[in-house]
Amino acid sequence: MVGPGRDPRAQLAWYHAIIEHAAVAIVVLTTDGDVDYASPSAEALFGWRADELEAGQVFALVHPDDRPLAEEAFANTARTPGLRIPIELRIAQRAGGYRYVEVVANNLMDDPAVGGVVVYLHDLTERRILEQELAYRALHDGLTGLANRGLFFDRLGHALRRASRSGSPLAVLFVDIDDFKAVNDGFSHAAGDELLVSVAARLLHSVRPGDTVARLGGDEFVVVCEDLNDGAGALVVAERVLEALRSPYNLSGRDVGITASVGIRVSRGAAEPEQLVRDADQAMYAAKQSGKDRAVVSPLTG
Repeated sequence: MVGPGRDPRAQLAWYHAIIEHAAVAIVVLTTDGDVDYASPSAEALFGWRADELEAGQVFALVHPDDRPLAEEAFANTARTPGLRIPIELRIAQRAGGYRYVEVVANNLMDDPAVGGVVVYLHDLTERRILEQELAYRALHDGLTGLANRGLFFDRLGHALRRASRSGSPLAVLFVDIDDFKAVNDGFSHAAGDELLVSVAARLLHSVRPGDTVARLGGDEFVVVCEDLNDGAGALVVAERVLEALRSPYNLSGRDVGITASVGIRVSRGAAEPEQLVRDADQAMYAAKQSGKDRAVVSPLTG
């Protein structure tokens, strides 16, 4: 026997208590999309009470990008008694922002005890946030938040294909801090990390919005600049980077000045990504050998 016994009133109270305390939010909609009932868990999840929602307003709470999917799924469900359609949506909270939910709509219009479309909403927000964080960490440097090696080479590969089609050159800038070991030795590794974070921020502000900045490791950074007129355009970006990095940094209460060396490799899309980075790296070493705090363009092309 299921429930508290055969007494109808006790059975009804038992079912009511289960629904009232269910972790899954339950909403009953009319075929016009009006809210006929919303469980307390639905109010707790989104902050909206059923009596606060105007006729048809429920779809206005769905994220604009998800709204066509929600409306189509509801229309299909409303037309077919017994049909269950699971989808994932983002639904607005009264306090602001959206929650990710798995939605299962069940047409119970032919059930006289219900007479509506029952929508079950399972909160996926925490799982989605965790998935997004893991995906972000897989593609970004944990210290600076810049693109990591994997994301950098993926973007460089796409940039080279675009350059090959358009004929507009791109440049890879290999940026290496001069005498970075002296910072770690003279201060601490924590101060060195603080410096790297500041360098990353200055690099981002020195390049154009569409350029990719990445950290390959240690004090090595790379930049991809697309749609350049020629190597001179890459030099302009490099000089802007060098100027930005020269301004003093405050480390442990002391102003510290640093410089960097930049190697530049220009390509119209013919070279392989790894070769471009190696060529830019060699140009960077040439810049160091020439006195540091400068940029050198690789003589290689292609």
